[in-house]
Amino acid sequence: MSSSQPPLKIAVDSGHADTPVWNAKERRQWVATLFLGSMVVFAARTIMPLCAVTVANEFGWDKTDMGLVLGCFFWGYPVFQIVGGYLSDRIGGELVMYRAAAVWSVVTIATPHIAYMYPSKQATVYSMAFLRFLLGLAQGAHYPSLTSLVSSKVERSHKAVVLTTVLAASSAGTVLTGSVGSIILHRFHWSTIFYFFGSLGLIWAIVVRIFSKHSRRKKLVTIPSSSRKDKDDLKKTGGDSWLHGFPIGILCSKAPFWGLFIAHICTGYYFFILLNWIPTYFTEVYPGHKGWVFNVAPWLVAIPSSILSGYLSGQLVKAGCAPGKARKIVFSLCSFGMVSSLVLVSFTTGYNTALVLMVIAAGSQAFANGALPVNIQDIAPKHAGAVFGVLNTVGALQGFIGSYAAGYILHYSESWATVFCSTAAIAFFGWTMFTCFASGKPIL
Repeated sequence: MSSSQPPLKIAVDSGHADTPVWNAKERRQWVATLFLGSMVVFAARTIMPLCAVTVANEFGWDKTDMGLVLGCFFWGYPVFQIVGGYLSDRIGGELVMYRAAAVWSVVTIATPHIAYMYPSKQATVYSMAFLRFLLGLAQGAHYPSLTSLVSSKVERSHKAVVLTTVLAASSAGTVLTGSVGSIILHRFHWSTIFYFFGSLGLIWAIVVRIFSKHSRRKKLVTIPSSSRKDKDDLKKTGGDSWLHGFPIGILCSKAPFWGLFIAHICTGYYFFILLNWIPTYFTEVYPGHKGWVFNVAPWLVAIPSSILSGYLSGQLVKAGCAPGKARKIVFSLCSFGMVSSLVLVSFTTGYNTALVLMVIAAGSQAFANGALPVNIQDIAPKHAGAVFGVLNTVGALQGFIGSYAAGYILHYSESWATVFCSTAAIAFFGWTMFTCFASGKPIL
């Protein structure tokens, strides 16, 4: 008679990697939810750039102070990128996402109160810089968790369109801030904008919490206690490799990763220059023009540009183009628009021409969504959240460097041409690296 003990039964959270991909209805619901949430994420992020001139005038800040406050977001932003992506790959992006949203929403609501707690100029600068740091800290988990969620829940044939549609929300969020935020800023005190978007963030966090609760389930895992091998297999239950380490060493030894890495950093640098300094550029160089026009128009065009890039990238693959080649074609179109628009805007003297060129610059940058984020899914489908976290960790530091460097250049040289031409050169370097080394084949 066998002396083996009865099998052990354990209830384990299935995790997102172990549940089926979304059906058409679920995909539409989640895409809408993620789009709205990402829109509010960026709206909260861009409040300070919108209010920078008003706040600086009230508290007596100079360009260096403005650069410090704007840039401190990017000191906090990298901290939870890798951790957030790693956790999302294991426990589910939706669980990480709504918790982070609750934190950054509270920070947003608290910002105006903290600003008036200190009487001196320097104390106000440092307190606002610290709050921007906390905002970045909490928002750092959003896009890695989103990428992980899409990677595990969306069929490969739909990933490019789903990802670029959701990522288009960043531009939509900037439009939301530029339009609604500009109206609020014109009619009310600047603090009202923080209260408004912070409250929206809290509402969205609750909605995602409800969605995630309904989509999770427990499953029963049976482990025969007499088998050492089966006991060890317990570590693998609950979702494909929960306790497997992230192969960072293998990743860093692959040239396609470095091509993507450098392109992501350079494109991010370009994006954050536009995001943080377009309002100041138009306010100072072309005073008297309506803020909602130059705060909204560039990012309004970026929304369909992002979606179109995903559609084009997917159609190229369906037509027989290799994924790597398709991403390079899309990124080449993006880079040509980025470089040419900023070089030309450096030498223009007319408001209308400058506005058109900035619209082209923002639309071209958004076109990168059909190449770089999708390429992460190509080369690391099982570790998309963590890989995105790695890229954004360093990419976010470029956001701080770019914001502070632009403020420094403007403070000492007052040359917008220097800011824009140097940014165009960085974008060109990113295109060179991506076209030379990127690949569409899995490396992990």
